[in-house]
Amino acid sequence: GGCGMACSAGTTCSRGSCVLSCAPNSILCGGVCRNIFRDDENCGACGTACRHVCNGGRRATPVAVYASEDTSVARFDDGTLRCWGRNYSGQCGDGTRDTRLVPVVVAVSGEVVDVSTASREVCACTRSGEMFCWGTSSHAGPVGTALVGPSRIPTLPFVTAVGTSTNHTCAVERDAGHVYCWGDAGGRIGDGTGTRRDMPVRVVDLDGAVDIATSSYTTCAVR
Repeated sequence: GGCGMACSAGTTCSRGSCVLSCAPNSILCGGVCRNIFRDDENCGACGTACRHVCNGGRRATPVAVYASEDTSVARFDDGTLRCWGRNYSGQCGDGTRDTRLVPVVVAVSGEVVDVSTASREVCACTRSGEMFCWGTSSHAGPVGTALVGPSRIPTLPFVTAVGTSTNHTCAVERDAGHVYCWGDAGGRIGDGTGTRRDMPVRVVDLDGAVDIATSSYTTCAVR
């Protein structure tokens, strides 16, 4: 605005006046910096209120909900997830073990199309066919010890559906409908050996599957 008129820390010069310097994806709304990518009251622009959740500057609407004894997960139409409830094993996938009384964003890489929840673990598959899990799987498996953020499950083909339980986890492969499971044995894995599996193995004599469901001691598939 004039020679020698310096702006104070945290502000920047705009049209001859010192204004607040907002972080990336944020703009001034009523003299306050608002993140228009995440602010439900200023979604995409100042004063644009969002009925549900603001994600990336657009309004996201919940399309499905999944629940276990301790944790709930909502899936939105833009493929993002939000989680709330007990989080002692990282079940909310937000990088903490703090109980969440309101929904928080799960940091899954990709657009999620299916989710399964267990008491201490959550698994999801994305539109690109990748599968991610987070929390503590009691069966160790590829997830291992408690993970507070999503971890991709290795060695799996393109998957379209997931199921996880206290003892084991399964996934449905897209092209031939093969089913892969891992975890504690007792017939849950379906590979004909009765052996605990820490990595995915294919269920014998089963193809054409389109969906999967798991409980502590049983697995069922729809062909």
